[in-house]
Amino acid sequence: MGFVEQYFIDPMLYGGGYNIVNTLVYAVILLGALYFVKSGLDKWKVELTRGLWSDLLLLVLFGGIVRALVDADIVSRNPLVVTPGIYIFVFIIAALMIYLQNRYKEKSTLYISHALLLLVAFTALFNGQNWWALVMMLALAVIVYALTELIFRFHPVLSRHMGVLSGINRHVVFAHALDSVSTFFSISFLCVGGFRYAEQHVLPSFLFSFAPIWVFIIIKVALAVAAVYYIDKEVKDHRWNWLFKFTVLVLGLGPGTRNIVSAFLNSGFC
Repeated sequence: MGFVEQYFIDPMLYGGGYNIVNTLVYAVILLGALYFVKSGLDKWKVELTRGLWSDLLLLVLFGGIVRALVDADIVSRNPLVVTPGIYIFVFIIAALMIYLQNRYKEKSTLYISHALLLLVAFTALFNGQNWWALVMMLALAVIVYALTELIFRFHPVLSRHMGVLSGINRHVVFAHALDSVSTFFSISFLCVGGFRYAEQHVLPSFLFSFAPIWVFIIIKVALAVAAVYYIDKEVKDHRWNWLFKFTVLVLGLGPGTRNIVSAFLNSGFC
C-alpha cells in the first residue's frame, strides 16, 4: 500500500498534484478507456453529432468548475471530485446522459448538461471574488486564439491549412489557449493565502525549470493545432476522429476551466 498511497492516494486526498508515476498510469488508462468508449458508442449506435459535442462540452465545464469549488473549500474534498476521480465521475454522468437519450429519444444530454452547469456556475458566481483575474484571463485567451488565426491567415505556408482552425477544431485550440493562459497568469500574478500558485503537472513543471512561463502558451497552442491537424489528416474514421478530438479538448478545457474559476474564487494579485 505504501507505493499506491505515495503516488496515487495521497496526491488525490491532499492536493499533491501529479508525479511521473501517476501521470504515465493515467495516460495508459485514458488510452484503454477510449477503446471502451468507442465500443459502447458502436453498440448503442450513438450518432456523434455537433449537438452532442456541445452538450458534452458543457459537461467538461461542469467538471472544471466543480474542481475549482473543491480548491476553494466550497465543495468538500473527496476522491470523486479530484483527479482522476472527477474524470470518472463526469464520464459516468456523460454515459448515463447518452444512454437515456439513446433509449428514450429525448434531449437528455441537452437538459442534464445545462442544468448541471448552471448549478455550479451560479455557485461559483455567488462566491467569486477576483473579477479582474477572471476577465483578464478570458480576454488574454481570446487574444491568443485570435493571434493564432491571424498567423494562419497571413502566413504564406500556414494559410493553405486554414481548415485546421474550423468547426470543432476551434474549440480544441481555444481550450488549450485557455489552459495555457490561465496557467501563465496564475503563476505569474496571483497568490492564495499569501502563497503563489505552482504548476502541478510533470511536463510543464520541467519546462518551467529552464524556460520562461510564457513559452508554455506558444507550445500548448502549437501542440493543440498540431493534434487536430494530425487527427484530420490521419484518422478518417468519423467516430475515432470525433473521440480523439474530444479527448484533446477535455485535456485543455478541464484544467483551463479549473484554473480560471479557482483564480476567480479565492485568489488575489501578489
